[in-house]
Order: sequence, then C-alpha cells, then structure tokens
Amino acid sequence: MTFLIVVLLIPLAVVLQSSMVYQALPGGVTPDFALWLTLAVGFRWGAAGGTSAGLWAGALVGALRGVAGTPVAFLYGLVGWLAGLHAERTHQTWTYPAAAMALVILFVTAEAELSRVLMESQPSLNWMLKSIGWQSIASLAFFGWPRSRAT
Repeated sequence: MTFLIVVLLIPLAVVLQSSMVYQALPGGVTPDFALWLTLAVGFRWGAAGGTSAGLWAGALVGALRGVAGTPVAFLYGLVGWLAGLHAERTHQTWTYPAAAMALVILFVTAEAELSRVLMESQPSLNWMLKSIGWQSIASLAFFGWPRSRAT
C-alpha cells in the first residue's frame, strides 16, 4: 500500500513543483519536492527503493522540463541510491539531515553541469548557491525530525 502511495505521490509532487510553486522561494528558486521524496524513500526503504523512486521521479521531471529524461532520471536515481546506502549502513538518526544536505549539494551541482552540457546554458553561481541554501534548509526541516527506528 505504501508503495502505491509513493508511486502516485511522485507525479503529484513533480506537477506541483513545476506549476504551482515554480520559482516560489526568494531568489527564484523552485522547491524540489521530487528530490525530497526520493531522499525520503531512500532513507526509508534503502538503496533499491531510493533508486526506483529516483528513476521514476527523474523520468517525470525530465519529461516535464522537455530535456532528455534519461540523464535526469539517472541523477535522481543516483541520489536515491546514495540516500539508501546511507540508511542501510548508518543507524544514527542525527546523520540524516547532514546526508540530505550533502546529497542536495551533489544534486544541484550535477544538475547545473547537466544543464550546461545538454542545453548549453549553465545557471548562475548565485542561483546555485540560493538553490543549495533553500533545498538544504528544507532538508534540515524535513529529515531533522527525530524518528523511532527498530534495530
């Protein structure tokens, strides 16, 4: 049942981020709900779940952006896989916000490089720093809550 909810929630998040909240944060930054869901699924279900959610989210984001969906799907899948590896190997809940922030930095940097290669237009450094800042703050709020974890 939870799998079905995630499969349906990712398209909703992608549509929401590309329509209603597009450039909603100060500095013209768009909240990346698909990235946060990919991280959450990776942290919750491990590497396989994070990779699957990332590939699904990345394919949808790539299709809506009108760029090649395969590199974007690969990038989201990579971030989900790394989040899942972190969850499988580490049992301290305080490391989740730090891992999420590191993966956000990796994601935004790789996304800027993909944009430069695929569309021949790289986002400005100012936008990248604002995006990393806002996405990291949201990751702290989203993944910083204490959670009970069975050992």
